[in-house]
Amino acid sequence: EIEENSRGETKERRRNEQEKFKRGGISLPRLDRMAIDDTASDSSRASLPPQDGSSSGEENEEMDDGVEMMESARPLQLLDFTPDSLNFVGKKVQSRARDKYIQIGRQFDLSFKMVRSESRLIKTILYSYGFTQVSARNPNFNILWTSAHLKSHCLRSLKSWQRVNHFPRTGELTRKDRLYENIARSKAIFGASPGGPFSFIPEFYVTPRDMDRLTRAMEDRRSRSTSTLDSSFIVKPVSGSRGNGIFLANKPSDIPLCSPLLVSRYISAPLTVNDHKFDLRVYVAVTSFYPLIAYVYTEGLTRLASSKYNRNAKEDDEFVHLTNYSVNKNSKNFVRNETLEAEDYGHKWTLGALLRHLEERGVDGRLLMLRIEDLVTKSLLAVQSTVSAACRTTVMHPSVCFELFGFDVLIDENLKPWLLEVNLSPSLTCDAPLDSLVKTKLICDLFNLTGVQLISKKTINAINGLVKGGAEREDGEWKDSSSSGVSSATSLSSGAQRSKRILTRRVDSKLSSSSPSSIAALKKKTKSVRVYVKKAEGELERRGDFTRIFPRRNSMMIYGPLMEDVGSERWDARLYEQLGYGSEDTVEDEDDTVSRLHNELIDTKRYPSFSSLSPSVASLLRPSYEAAGEYAEKLTKEGMGVYVSNSLPSVRSSARARTRSCVEWYESRLNEQPGAHAEITDGKVQVLDGKENALPSLLSSSPSRLPPSSLAFHLPLNDDVALEATIEKMTSVQ
Repeated sequence: EIEENSRGETKERRRNEQEKFKRGGISLPRLDRMAIDDTASDSSRASLPPQDGSSSGEENEEMDDGVEMMESARPLQLLDFTPDSLNFVGKKVQSRARDKYIQIGRQFDLSFKMVRSESRLIKTILYSYGFTQVSARNPNFNILWTSAHLKSHCLRSLKSWQRVNHFPRTGELTRKDRLYENIARSKAIFGASPGGPFSFIPEFYVTPRDMDRLTRAMEDRRSRSTSTLDSSFIVKPVSGSRGNGIFLANKPSDIPLCSPLLVSRYISAPLTVNDHKFDLRVYVAVTSFYPLIAYVYTEGLTRLASSKYNRNAKEDDEFVHLTNYSVNKNSKNFVRNETLEAEDYGHKWTLGALLRHLEERGVDGRLLMLRIEDLVTKSLLAVQSTVSAACRTTVMHPSVCFELFGFDVLIDENLKPWLLEVNLSPSLTCDAPLDSLVKTKLICDLFNLTGVQLISKKTINAINGLVKGGAEREDGEWKDSSSSGVSSATSLSSGAQRSKRILTRRVDSKLSSSSPSSIAALKKKTKSVRVYVKKAEGELERRGDFTRIFPRRNSMMIYGPLMEDVGSERWDARLYEQLGYGSEDTVEDEDDTVSRLHNELIDTKRYPSFSSLSPSVASLLRPSYEAAGEYAEKLTKEGMGVYVSNSLPSVRSSARARTRSCVEWYESRLNEQPGAHAEITDGKVQVLDGKENALPSLLSSSPSRLPPSSLAFHLPLNDDVALEATIEKMTSVQ
């Protein structure tokens, strides 16, 4: 009886502590920037069917008995990112101020890894929060940032607290030919007329496949056009970027047939700003494709051509026809924006600055952004069936994947937005104050939106079943226990196995078993609509400057008729209803109103402003129209934590710590770079060569790049003394 009373008191105390956390009654003195995520806590307590013949009551008793062993007894917490952290990571920052944000990552031993990406912005933000960069083979990380898609087995191995910045099969959206073909397929299904709902891409052809059709189209256009530009087509490599390989052509002989190219009609009558052609970079974040949950960032970039637009200009004048920043920055006429006092100065503006400029000219900026949101939503719906099919078989947890897309949109003289392309990894280079302001806040809001959980490595290692050190020695070389990100089975004591089971139920809520029954239970549990309802509600609370475009009020009424009947649309409908939007849909003659809505959004010449829309369409769009006012707000708001500089801060060497799993790579690097030296800080190996640590390529450990035998030492990873001796010997040899 005494034992049962003690156990009951423990349960009651835990419930009281959790309630205080939810109400904010308990302060976290060392982690003052963290936010508490109630939804993650609720989902983490969900139970699974009994395993190995044990009853749920027995497992509940094990959980109570293991409270003292659980490091994460309180509700799971999310890390709150802010651009202000970049002000505390530079080399010039006073030592007493450096720990304001970096202590969080060090306390929880947070880590990240970069694969085929060297984004300084991502690295600097994560360094500023004390993240440690791990090798590409290390399966224990919190954030994985890559510029390429992961393989299926890697996606399946991800745990619920890990985050990766790509969904599978999104190349259907970001590869130019596949993007246009998917939208053309949706256009053929839901209306191929010029005023159809998917009429926001120009006429296009993919060569050499469509060369015969393109030849006839060019001849027909030349016979009907009065100027050279009106008959021109713009040619782009299907997987190119940064304006490389783009040119104008009006004859079939101008187009090479050596590789696939996207050839589309050149929009010769663009809207101009101060007589300069421009396009918009709109940032879109997707946190789920099945069901679809999408956001548009309220601030973007306006990229102007460096030379004034002229219909009589030569076709090969790229500074007139192309708006890519990578191209125009090389022009002698290019003007940089060196201050935030004027967001509409030079050849790169903010999106808000452009909208305010257009509104001064009498343009309805809110309706323009509604049309861009409509374009984005329809583009995502065009590829949803393909991407969601891949997600159902590879993504085991609803919050693991997220993705940031860069939509490039051109506005013509009739205020109609045209989709040019979608970027898989939009540029995050910060070489001007405007870039630093927009992109640092963009990435911080993106990480907050996806929800980076604070879970210590001790808990993660217990769940993964890893022994101390996390590595095995084979054939005289260090090798991670799993190169694919899946932890291999290890022999654990009965106490360790018990701890693993308890911690798995508390944090992951899903057993990492490969048996068919557990996989079926995992899929059934993961696809619960309640999980996505909590996910969507939590994201809406921490969205920052993102605005959700799907799902939202009236979205299923507007876009439901444009969804393919393949099964995923049922999840969208259920999520829509569970979020409480379904009860608000009250429109007479719904089918006719929705059809008219899509026609009026596409026909910008007849409906240039919100007041010109039909009353029923205006009533359906009014909530979204009122919310679109956020796009025109000035980004530099009073009291907002911002980082503004011509470049990112130079990160202190102590903040660029590496894990000890990279010892061999550092030995090779020290051997190749004279003058470099290494040191150990907080148990992390660092190479101090005056440069930012690069990603250790998997080729670095190949035999051709291994250090001489005099430097090829083998030591246990948990032996700090031996490690220090190794580093000392390495530096003395140099």
